[in-house]
Amino acid sequence: MKRLLTVIILAGLAWGGHWFWTAHQLRGQAEAWFEARRADGWQAQYDDLSILGFPNRLDATFSDLVLTTPEAGVTWQAPFLQVFQLTYKPDHLILIWPGEQTLKTGAGTTEIREEGLRASLVLEDTAILRGNIEARSLSILSPAGPLALTDVTAALARTEPRSYRFALQAKGDGESTVIAADAILTFDRPLARSLFSTPRPKVTGINLRLAEFRVRDSLVQLSGDLALDGRGRATGTLTLTADNWRETEAGSGAGGALPEVLRQALSRAAPVQGAANRIDVTLDIRNGSVALDQVQIGQLPSLRLP
Repeated sequence: MKRLLTVIILAGLAWGGHWFWTAHQLRGQAEAWFEARRADGWQAQYDDLSILGFPNRLDATFSDLVLTTPEAGVTWQAPFLQVFQLTYKPDHLILIWPGEQTLKTGAGTTEIREEGLRASLVLEDTAILRGNIEARSLSILSPAGPLALTDVTAALARTEPRSYRFALQAKGDGESTVIAADAILTFDRPLARSLFSTPRPKVTGINLRLAEFRVRDSLVQLSGDLALDGRGRATGTLTLTADNWRETEAGSGAGGALPEVLRQALSRAAPVQGAANRIDVTLDIRNGSVALDQVQIGQLPSLRLP
């Protein structure tokens, strides 16, 4: 009995020592990451880092974070960010965001409010295999206007070393409005744990299988292929179709979920295709500029990591 008790005590001490050593390593990795970002020209800071979860988890909480990228000048601020992992499963991470965040760009300040925003990330060594994100509600107040979504789910899964399938679904303005997307994203290098190291991966191609915006009986859909240059400017063609589009346009104006460039395309195509409830046109995109019938109707934002 004494021998068994001795074994149990020694095993407990060994596991406790392993947990504290792992927590110490995790703290060192976090500090090194922030130091590396500052060396790359970022503003990267936090007020405090606590690591809890003994004996089976490592729950890291960063408080009062500020991150500013050197090139795009994008600043993200949050009162905290939590990163959870099991000590025996270190390649599976859970991220928890606060209820309010702020994003500042050259276009102005965007306030983000959410409920239940969390993500999971699965790694293989340093490579990202897949990730998921969800939120019960997501409210975005940006210079472009407000956007309110509920039941948000998104997923990213590696299909090839440099390609990932991306899927998104959300509701807006009640259950009558549904936003969905399905695309293959190709990068210039595989996505890895060091996602924000310099140089960061760049999107080189988007195979948009389908993106749709539905309001009750109306529907707007997009599909097509885009190639992106080093600055994130898109070139290619997109097929735009719309059924009962006038109701969709009215709904999107209230909800703010349909981009302005698509509303412009619908309005411009309507006189050409008559009073029919269905529109089917091709959008030509060159270096981010969107044209319909050789008339420029808008500009796509730069599609790259900040």
